[in-house]
Amino acid sequence: MAIIADLADWSGFTWSPKSNRRYDVRKLDQSNALYKELSRGNRKFRIDRPIYLIATTCNTDISVNAVLRRAYEKLMLITNQPLIGYWVDEYGTKHLDTAIQLSQK
Repeated sequence: MAIIADLADWSGFTWSPKSNRRYDVRKLDQSNALYKELSRGNRKFRIDRPIYLIATTCNTDISVNAVLRRAYEKLMLITNQPLIGYWVDEYGTKHLDTAIQLSQK
């Protein structure tokens, strides 16, 4: 997970281990690229519906630790594309979480 090594340069991103790409979803071009990656080959995704990225942990340790690894492994049982998200909350606390994508039906 070398892609998360330079966290100081980012205020938030979503990383897809499947493609090894990092996306800043606050930027339209990058959010569109992530949407395309997540919806490619999946007939359940609808172009007119948003995708929600849901953090499945509340990990305030910004290193890859046992909590993050276990949560990622559990997500692998239900989806072939779990994500890693880095974000800073309104209090300035940094989080490195596993995330799953959901689309509205």
